[in-house]
Amino acid sequence: MTVPYRPTGQAAVSPYLLVSDAAGLIAFLKQAFGGREISRIEETDGTVRHAAVAIDDSVVMVGSRKVTFQNSTHLYVPDVDETYRKCVALGAKPLSEPRTYDYCDRSAGIRDAFGNVWWLGTYVGGRV
Repeated sequence: MTVPYRPTGQAAVSPYLLVSDAAGLIAFLKQAFGGREISRIEETDGTVRHAAVAIDDSVVMVGSRKVTFQNSTHLYVPDVDETYRKCVALGAKPLSEPRTYDYCDRSAGIRDAFGNVWWLGTYVGGRV
């Protein structure tokens, strides 16, 4: 039996968010985007070494690191305005308020409390 080169249901490309508080980021992903934790590997002190969180049909990988890298991820959501408001209420810093762009998306940007930039989008139809 041949093992596939990627887990079933996971895209070939996934964002990997490396932050100082992976457990906190996982909680944010669950609350803000309805994320579902698939797996978690912890160090002996409880620090999250690696985790996978499903958001809709995608998987985000998360890990704790002493240095926070600049991460940026695009996420399609059913209602960008509602998700943007939820993120800001959870402490995310607004970067770009929701607006409709000529590339057929209504989009907004936030920076979560862990330093990650999220570009939220809802396809509004038309030519891509």
